[in-house]
Amino acid sequence: MRKIKTCDIILNILIPIIIGIFIYKVAAYIQLPLFIRNQLPDGLWAYALLSSLLIIWNRELNIKWITASFIFFIVFEVCQFFGIISGTADLLDVLTYFVFGTAALLTNKYFLITLKYKS
Repeated sequence: MRKIKTCDIILNILIPIIIGIFIYKVAAYIQLPLFIRNQLPDGLWAYALLSSLLIIWNRELNIKWITASFIFFIVFEVCQFFGIISGTADLLDVLTYFVFGTAALLTNKYFLITLKYKS
């Protein structure tokens, strides 16, 4: 079970976060399309967050935590809008969070079966 979780963590948490960081670093040196530069890293991090919650719960859906993470996405952008945290509040960011978060939920069953999680 430990190897399964390690593989899951690398594939669904570490790789998306590393790709997001890479995009931010590369964007400082080369011109990237706006979606790739601005929204893709946010989406990858939303995917990693939802994936981490699913992995913690052995890929069983915990509606309270999933709902809390989607609320967190909205609150994060609202805090940016009011200047509580730095950043630019953007509805496209919220949409991106929801799309990538939903992608994590939709791929959950695949990883549950493929990695053979045991309850």
